[in-house]
Parts: sequence; C-alpha cells; structure tokens
Amino acid sequence: MKLPTLHSIVMGNLRNLLLVLVNLPFALVGGVLAALLTGWNFSLGSPVGFVTLFGTRLRNSIMLFRITSILVHVDGTTWNLETAIRGASERLAPILMTALVTAPACYRLPSEAATQAAKSRDPWQWWF
Repeated sequence: MKLPTLHSIVMGNLRNLLLVLVNLPFALVGGVLAALLTGWNFSLGSPVGFVTLFGTRLRNSIMLFRITSILVHVDGTTWNLETAIRGASERLAPILMTALVTAPACYRLPSEAATQAAKSRDPWQWWF
C-alpha cells in the first residue's frame, strides 16, 4: 500500500486543510499573549519569531494529520476518538522536544539584542 504524502493529506481534503489553517489564529494569539505577559517589546525581530511560530505550528499540524492518516490507512484502525488520541500521543514527544530546544534559544535573543544595543551606544565598551 502506498503511504500518503504530506501534500496529499492536507491538500487532498478540504476538511484537513481547514483544520490546519484554523490553528494559525491560535498560534498568533498565544504568541502575542506570551510577548505581552513577559513584557517583551515588539521589535524588528518579532516578525521573524512569529513566522517561525507559524511554521512550527503548521508542521506539527500536518504531521499530526500524517500520523493519524497512517494509523487509518496502513494500520487499518477506524477514525474515532481513540485513533486521534493515539496519534496525538505519538506526536507529543517530538512536539515537546521542539519546544524544549527552541525556547531557551529564543529566550536569549532579547537579552543579546539589548547588550548589542548598549554596546553600539558606547563604542569603548567593546574593548572592556
């Protein structure tokens, strides 16, 4: 049996495409709330972070559809709540690993930007 590709899973079914796209506003609201709660100012680098957030969210959604499609078409399970929970539990570890690796890197960006801005105001600070 032929395994379905990511493109055919999402683009081949309007319902799957709409379910993937409906996740984007949730990612936007979560990103804005996280930025407001932590007191970060929106700067030139903020759109880069949001593009990364959208890309990660889309990839995770598509991969979730892929794993549930494999469970239905290859393993022969029926599409029900148990299949959805099994697919979500199989994707939980990779999603958490992505978040755990990305979060510390993103946390350092504002502090490094502030340090670089301070050094650009005082050029002698580069040497001392």
